[in-house]
Amino acid sequence: MRFEHAVGSLRGDPVQEALNRDRPGEMGLADGWDRNRFLKETKITTTKGEAYQNLCIGCDRFHDKVLKPRIKATRQKRRARIATS
Repeated sequence: MRFEHAVGSLRGDPVQEALNRDRPGEMGLADGWDRNRFLKETKITTTKGEAYQNLCIGCDRFHDKVLKPRIKATRQKRRARIATS
C-alpha cells in the first residue's frame, strides 16, 4: 500500500479528525469513549504510589483497547483480498 493511500484512507476517520482538531479526549466518541472515559484512562499510579495523569496515557490506552484490534482486522481483510486476487 502506498503511503499516500494509507494517509488518505484516514481522512474523515473520527479518531484522526479529533486529533487533527487537537482534541484527543474526543477521539473515542464514535467508539463509546466519552471525554470522562478518556480522562479516566489518562490516570495511573506511579511505582512510588503517586497519582499521575497525562493525556498521552489515554491515547496509548485507546490505541491498545480500540484501535489495535481494528487495525489488525483491517490488515487481515486486506491480506485476504490480496490473496484472492
